[in-house]
Formats: sequence, C-alpha cells, structure tokens
Amino acid sequence: MVGFYGFAAHPPFAPVCFTPQPIMEPQPNDQRLFAQSLNPYANRSIFPTGAVLQADGQWVVSYGLDTEQAAFCTFDHQALLAATVKLAE
Repeated sequence: MVGFYGFAAHPPFAPVCFTPQPIMEPQPNDQRLFAQSLNPYANRSIFPTGAVLQADGQWVVSYGLDTEQAAFCTFDHQALLAATVKLAE
C-alpha cells in the first residue's frame, strides 16, 4: 500500500502532514503476465517509482505492480491535501 507524506518547503524539510489511509493499493490481478510470479515475496505489491506535479494540479505517479507490470495513475493535488492530517510541530 502507498501513503502520502507532505514535507516543509525549507530545510530541514520535516514532514508536515500525511494521509492516515492508503492512497494506492494493489488490485487483484487475474491476468498475470507470467505463469509463476517473478518474485513470490512481492505478490500483490505496488512500487511507486516517481511523481510529477503538472501545471493543472494533477500528480502523475508511475508505479510497478507485482514486479511484472508498469503503470501510471493521477491524483488531484487539492484532493490529496484535503485527505491529509497535519503532524504536530
């Protein structure tokens, strides 16, 4: 599962908020690419690999699924921030 942390814009870049609930979870995959899992320890796993904030306020996130597939998803920046809880200072 994947969560979100927000960090301060200035050093020491301390965490300032987080999502208490996962924002991404691996979905059941009934159409495996390979007969056997390439990594039995990573079954039903998700690996975020990068994120870019676009000018329209959408995050594009690249990720891997079960060490077999690559995918992209998007998140609205304002909706993501609305789902966070602030950390104590």
